[in-house]
Amino acid sequence: LEMGKIEKAAEILAYGLELAPDAPYLYKNMGRVHLAQGDPAKATSSFQQAILLSPENVYPEATYYLALANKEVGKTQDACQTLLRYAVMSKQDEPKRSEQAEKFFADWQCASLP
Repeated sequence: LEMGKIEKAAEILAYGLELAPDAPYLYKNMGRVHLAQGDPAKATSSFQQAILLSPENVYPEATYYLALANKEVGKTQDACQTLLRYAVMSKQDEPKRSEQAEKFFADWQCASLP
């Protein structure tokens, strides 16, 4: 995925999901592939599954990407609510992603940060 080989990444992740259907990181990465393929609806589903399968339903990276997918499907309110959930757990995530989330919050004109 990081090398830009989207179709190969999709193939490998699909195989991984056959072998480990309860692995949240595989769903998160499949969601990123769906975003790269221009299919935010499928991405949303994958990110939601990653979050659902993660311990205590907490997965900062998947939550961040879920916000992006929600925005891409035109669900700005859902995207803002997801960014709020992400803000609570963002200290557990990469600082760059946290900073980008704050920028999205302002750009998308979300109500307020916690």
